[in-house]
Amino acid sequence: MIEDRIQELWKKRIAGTASEEEQELLHEWLANDESREQLFQLLQESYDALSTQKQFFSGEEKEEMLQYILGGQPVQSPLRKLAIFRNWKWVAAAAVLLLAGGWFWYFHDNKPAPSVAPTAIVLDDIPPGKEGAVLTLADGSRLVLDSLGNGPIAKQNGADVVLQNGNLAYNSTGSFNTLADYNTISTPKGRQFRLELPDGSKVWLNAASSIRFPTVFNGNERKVEITGEAWFEVVKDVKKPFRVSIDPVTEVEVLGTSFNINSYNNEEVTRTTLLDGAVRFRYMDQSKLLAPGQQAQTGKEKKIKVASVDTDKVIAWKSGYFNFDDNDLYALMRQLERWYDIEVKFEGPAPVVEFHGKLQRNLNLSQILMVLKRMEIRYRMEGDRRLIIQQ
Repeated sequence: MIEDRIQELWKKRIAGTASEEEQELLHEWLANDESREQLFQLLQESYDALSTQKQFFSGEEKEEMLQYILGGQPVQSPLRKLAIFRNWKWVAAAAVLLLAGGWFWYFHDNKPAPSVAPTAIVLDDIPPGKEGAVLTLADGSRLVLDSLGNGPIAKQNGADVVLQNGNLAYNSTGSFNTLADYNTISTPKGRQFRLELPDGSKVWLNAASSIRFPTVFNGNERKVEITGEAWFEVVKDVKKPFRVSIDPVTEVEVLGTSFNINSYNNEEVTRTTLLDGAVRFRYMDQSKLLAPGQQAQTGKEKKIKVASVDTDKVIAWKSGYFNFDDNDLYALMRQLERWYDIEVKFEGPAPVVEFHGKLQRNLNLSQILMVLKRMEIRYRMEGDRRLIIQQ
């Protein structure tokens, strides 16, 4: 039985009526390892009160409830919500909370929670990706940006290149040669980066991506080339349209807007998603004008398909999350390969699993793999960075 006093504090915290002293008392109790089983019981009762038999998560209210319980503001939990379907049955975690420096897992199917000590260290664990990139200058020389300090790092035609707190900017010098010089910024696996182009437009590069651009926009257009995935916030200039070349037959034309392009070579579909403003998506001899919230897709059918999408999912990577909604195991593993700089091999067909939910990108790989283990997906590590998914 849970002490009546603790139950009372729990209910008051949910209702928002607990005093600071009562909240502190509840937090002290939650931090006690001996309280873990009682915590699971409270979680079960709280979720039972909100859940229906048809839908385990009924909306944002239940997603935020447990975060709210543990603090005046939403807790930056590594797993806000991860609901997993296997053979059309729920078999997944109802909540993961970060408490007292340790991981506490609660499972809807009432299976024992895996015990992870707060100080546990996994040998040879793979850390998450971080800020970093390689800058290739006009003369072909290369600079590893995550090894450099703040300040000017190069002079290029028409611009001083300055690195400041992980952001690269091209500051105009006011004088330049007519013939433009080009720079390229590349993020290897396990890195992401942000930069400010010569016109002030901002770009965020996801892992395993690149952007090639002139050091000064001195013509009648602003044109860049990308591979992989990038988020753009483009400065409006009606006299100089902004163009993004994805491949020889695919281009995005912009006046001033915010949008995301996902065009990895190992993805079957190229996706351009508009969040604000307007863009024209061109593919071969086709053209589509996108409205905010719409996504243009091209793939094997060689046609542009336009659909309304969840933009929060599209830019989750920029916000520090994986969003695995509607992902199968293959799609999930492609994301992990890029962010953790690993190689994933399947020994046979992938288990039929559909993922729903979010995970923070600052987790070590071992913490991600705990979720797979809970789903009875068999895997093993070979060497330092090869993950084998077993049949």
